[in-house]
Amino acid sequence: MNCIDWKREWRNKRIIIWGASIGGNQAFDCLSQNGIQVWRYCDNSKDKQGSLYNGRKVIAPEELKNLERGGKAYMLLLLLLMHLRLYMSKLRV
Repeated sequence: MNCIDWKREWRNKRIIIWGASIGGNQAFDCLSQNGIQVWRYCDNSKDKQGSLYNGRKVIAPEELKNLERGGKAYMLLLLLLMHLRLYMSKLRV
């Protein structure tokens, strides 16, 4: 699968970013700039769970197993920002 296929594939998924913090914000910006929508954040911090971050709901890790698996799949981004930037730079054609 080439880079363009990856970009197309990610647009059809419910993207969940691990970490409602600086790194998660940078991943959000990078994905948004490439037309990829973020659906939720997941974070260990009980203070963040149930709140909104970048307008997206922050869920607890325990909630991941309870998500419905219908229609669109979920893709949990556990990538380091450096790797994400590398992928995104290759996607810009």
